[in-house]
Amino acid sequence: MAKAVNLEKLRKDTVSWPKVWAGFDSDIPIGEEIVRAMRLFLLAMVEDKLASATINRHMGNLWLLGGEIISWLHIDPELKDLGGEKLIFAVRRRGGPPLFQTHCDREGAKDLRRNLQEALSIPNAKA
Repeated sequence: MAKAVNLEKLRKDTVSWPKVWAGFDSDIPIGEEIVRAMRLFLLAMVEDKLASATINRHMGNLWLLGGEIISWLHIDPELKDLGGEKLIFAVRRRGGPPLFQTHCDREGAKDLRRNLQEALSIPNAKA
């Protein structure tokens, strides 16, 4: 039997992410928006009853992705005007961050983007 996923632990694990990602204090609110968007994806995985190991693997990927997105904001400051969920896909459409560039052709990354897009209900976002 698959190990049950503790939603409160997932929430607590993601609370610190924006401060860890931040290069400047002004990055924290943007990081919080990114985390809110990512939590929707995590909740969708819990509702789909995915194994806790799978969810934990995706959490690690999301943590890396969030840090890369915050870094990308310093390369392209116009992105700061976007909300969390739109920001995730805007960064992808602009060719970055390197995490996407490195893994974008792998089947798992395609599934991650598709599932994240569905969880966030973003129509016609290019993956």
